[in-house]
Amino acid sequence: SKVAAYLGFETAPEPAKDAIVRKVNPAIPATADSAAIASLRAKGWRVRIMLHAPVMLDVMKPVSGTVNMNDVKDDMQKLAPNIVWLDLSNSGLKDADLAIISSLTNLERLRLDGNALTDAVLPKIKELKHLEFVNYYGTGVNP
Repeated sequence: SKVAAYLGFETAPEPAKDAIVRKVNPAIPATADSAAIASLRAKGWRVRIMLHAPVMLDVMKPVSGTVNMNDVKDDMQKLAPNIVWLDLSNSGLKDADLAIISSLTNLERLRLDGNALTDAVLPKIKELKHLEFVNYYGTGVNP
């Protein structure tokens, strides 16, 4: 019965062959540092919890002005394995500001458009094995 399956007493049916099945990266932690999330939010960053188990985060830069990555480096480090989407578009960033990118090992989407970046950022970005989307529009990057 459906109730028995819901309670785990029966195995769930196999998905149809043409079904879309989203596999969640097992390296994403089940928890996230709530103090680091609160700290980023207090600094004007938008942090959206996309999934609660595991905790997957969408982190977006403040709406106004440029970004000083040194101000958020510690918070980002604490949340690095949970960050799957990151928006740093139009933030006034240069290549050296992206040192933290290498630690975002579960990153799937990255927006860098509108920053003064060069091809020097490519080696850091190429290390990200889960990256599915990156936006370089309006930068000096030639992928």
